[in-house]
Amino acid sequence: MVTRELLLRLTPMRIGWLLKGYVIAIGMALSMSYELFEWAVAALRLPMSVEFIGMQGDFWDAQWDMFLGLLGSLLALVSLSHYQDETLRHEFSRLRE
Repeated sequence: MVTRELLLRLTPMRIGWLLKGYVIAIGMALSMSYELFEWAVAALRLPMSVEFIGMQGDFWDAQWDMFLGLLGSLLALVSLSHYQDETLRHEFSRLRE
């Protein structure tokens, strides 16, 4: 939701499918970046890398994490977008007065 608000406030982008696509893509990019960071820590074979990753034997840990990130982005967009739009509308109308 922070990404959505920043895009609405700082870019000429408006509410619609393109905004939703960007929000989901940025959320997935952040999720992927963290998974790459986890992989780099594991590749360095530092003493605490196994505890840091915390896979607990799940081969699909990175995929699950990214899927849940996608699901969280979608759920937040569906459940909170309307509330955020109303709040922004109220704030912008107050600023124009």
